[in-house]
Amino acid sequence: MAGKKRTGAFIRGRVTGGIISSILRERGQKAVEMAGAEVKKQAEIIRDDAKSRCPVDTGKLAASIKVVEYNGGLYCRISADARNKKGIAYGQFVEFDPRIARPFMYPAFDANKDAAKEAIIEAVRKALTEG
Repeated sequence: MAGKKRTGAFIRGRVTGGIISSILRERGQKAVEMAGAEVKKQAEIIRDDAKSRCPVDTGKLAASIKVVEYNGGLYCRISADARNKKGIAYGQFVEFDPRIARPFMYPAFDANKDAAKEAIIEAVRKALTEG
């Protein structure tokens, strides 16, 4: 076989991240962005529901209910920070004091949490499958 030229060879193949990792990074980032947008949207729905459930005396408490977003919307806090004339935030008293017994934040969350969860899952699923 000396002097005979090889016409073929077995070459060990390797798989690089190349296009696959690029697609995963792109879709992963898109999923994070879409999840953040959906979390914020769902928080706003819960906020609006809490406002509608809030007992109204002056309307100040309902007007103080707001969504504060963190980390691109991936985390949202819904708060009611109305204060009385002495500067005391009173939303927690309306929510938790058994003498007042007019909860509005937790019932709004409980009424919407399942739909919010499904909407967020669907947004992430859509981002990952449709790109």
